[in-house]
Amino acid sequence: MEFSYMLNQMCHEVLSNADVNAICKARGFIKTETDNRSQFESFYLTSIGLEAALRTLSPAEIACLHLLDSKTEEVDLTFFERIYGSEKRDNRYYYGTFTQQYQETFKAVKQNLLRRGLLVMAELRTRSDNTKMERWRFRFPHEFAHYLPPLIPKPHTFELPGDDRSTQVQRDKVLEALDTSPAEHSRQNRFQSVVAGGDFSLGGQPFSLKRLREWQQSAWQSVLSVTMPDDGDQSLPPADALRTILGTLASDEWADIEQLAAVYEVFCFGVRAPSLREICELGWKQGNLARYSSGNQRYYRLPGTPMSEVDSITPQEYLHPLNRRGAAQVDLHTIPFVDLEVLNLLAYLEVEKNQLLATPSQVKLGRVSPQIRASALGSWLSSQIPAFGETFKRIAKNWGKTILHTQLFIAQVRDLSLRVQLERALGENILLLSDEFVAFPQEARADVEKIVQKEGFVIKTVKAP
Repeated sequence: MEFSYMLNQMCHEVLSNADVNAICKARGFIKTETDNRSQFESFYLTSIGLEAALRTLSPAEIACLHLLDSKTEEVDLTFFERIYGSEKRDNRYYYGTFTQQYQETFKAVKQNLLRRGLLVMAELRTRSDNTKMERWRFRFPHEFAHYLPPLIPKPHTFELPGDDRSTQVQRDKVLEALDTSPAEHSRQNRFQSVVAGGDFSLGGQPFSLKRLREWQQSAWQSVLSVTMPDDGDQSLPPADALRTILGTLASDEWADIEQLAAVYEVFCFGVRAPSLREICELGWKQGNLARYSSGNQRYYRLPGTPMSEVDSITPQEYLHPLNRRGAAQVDLHTIPFVDLEVLNLLAYLEVEKNQLLATPSQVKLGRVSPQIRASALGSWLSSQIPAFGETFKRIAKNWGKTILHTQLFIAQVRDLSLRVQLERALGENILLLSDEFVAFPQEARADVEKIVQKEGFVIKTVKAP
């Protein structure tokens, strides 16, 4: 339902005079602001009396409203079972009607939230045979969210930074690409780091800091044995819940298990999962949470922003020019991830003897914008490595022009399985010309020949006239 429709229906049809009087008392509305229902509707979404009304709520009610604020759609009465219970929850063998199961829940919602002027309630009017109580829908006005008390009212602060493994976990994932042994790449890992066809990829997609963080988050979720309740999306998965809760803290604030538990039980109502302490420890091991230990007590927050993302080290600290082939050796142990993402757009990358090498790629440079070529990394490559400088000049000279078949190879591939192998390996560096012919840049020739020979096919070379 549209929010404006729900508000109008509530103010003009749903609320009794007694309800309106209770809301006026809780919010501090004066008589001139509620002379009629239209006037009452116009003042309902103002900030008048909000802070005072919200201060009367319990921590569970505050957490519930935070969660409700994150919803884009209205919820039904069962949503509030997480804070007010129900006959169904209190007695797992209770087989009463919906109204019998939730009538006490409804009374609590009406008394504690609606009559304090903190909710919008309306009836979903359908032709179904559902009871009126089943048709009630609720929303928390987004205009009120700014005034909600914090989820963690009294967080801890410490002088020491704590233990933050986030960057190291991400670095270890990036360094996987240097291991080219067959056993390593045969693992069933949809987020495997691989350098192939001139590209650095993560899970089959071009490397990016965003995708690296997605992997890190999914790694946390994958080690948790979680069963979500059959209530649609009313509750959050544990990892999402903790990220949301801890995301409300400042960079120097921490929460202990007891503080987290009060909110977690509301956000993850009905979710079957390991203990909260185990979930937090696994999150720390995967680098999704930072941890501070003091005695037997442990505190958590989200990882901080690595300094390498704030003040990047200069290219000469992680790129080392090689005299041969006009290449640069890339130090994957120190290169900032944002710079690795840019380098992947500018250069042809390959692993040789457990070292990542970067050489000029005319294809890649012809695709990126002038702004990326003019970045600090691009400028350094152009000025410090002659081969890159020449390629940059050639691209700049021909920018905006159409170049056909420049340093391209055309191959006839009739075998479908071999064709698929080449497409997977080369990605954007292969162009399908027809059912039999493909084109690829000269710099990818070695990779193509390696795949063809590995699959047991014979290579025949024909020079164009």
